[in-house]
Amino acid sequence: MKNNNMKSKVNDIDKVLKALPKECWYKQYDEPTVWKYFEQNPGNNKEDVVTEKVRLLNTHYKTHAYPNAKVAKQVRTIKSLDKLIASGDPEAVDLIVEAIQPVTGNKQYSFATKYCAMHNPQAFPIYDRYVAMYFKDLYKKGDLAPEYDEHQYGGIEAFDDKVLRNPAEYIKMYNRFMQAHDIADKYKYRDIDLYIWSKEIKKAKGY
Repeated sequence: MKNNNMKSKVNDIDKVLKALPKECWYKQYDEPTVWKYFEQNPGNNKEDVVTEKVRLLNTHYKTHAYPNAKVAKQVRTIKSLDKLIASGDPEAVDLIVEAIQPVTGNKQYSFATKYCAMHNPQAFPIYDRYVAMYFKDLYKKGDLAPEYDEHQYGGIEAFDDKVLRNPAEYIKMYNRFMQAHDIADKYKYRDIDLYIWSKEIKKAKGY
């Protein structure tokens, strides 16, 4: 994987993360409230707790995993979920996607990554359209080669499907990306999630 002098951007990452709490667009997500609730309520077997977690993600992150109560009920059917999330097993993401699809009508992959990341941010990087835009752009430019290139995965959408939307492969790629740019020891998944998110959302919305 190519190293496009990410080391020189460490100061930029620090600057972005430090400024983030003051950004008007960021404040609307009210991250502290969401994270605090998940931290204080790690279990996923109580109806009211899981429903509130689903509501918080839908409200603050616009994950569109509705209806809240029905989605929560499906999440609670995954008996091994707490253990899988605690151990950082990417199967947790797949099981959530599979469990809630009958009531949402589509594959809520972004919701599932967020749900797992809120419980165990050290083990699960978040996937959303902004992070996808960032990695797709790197893939298109060849900056993720030789591990990830069109010879192995095909076009952009094939890369999105086979790697970005495959939780085990996504985590593997994220780790390789951070290691290749010598930022794995300094930053956590969530730091890089927020850095990419801030860059891409400003670019997309013209902030």
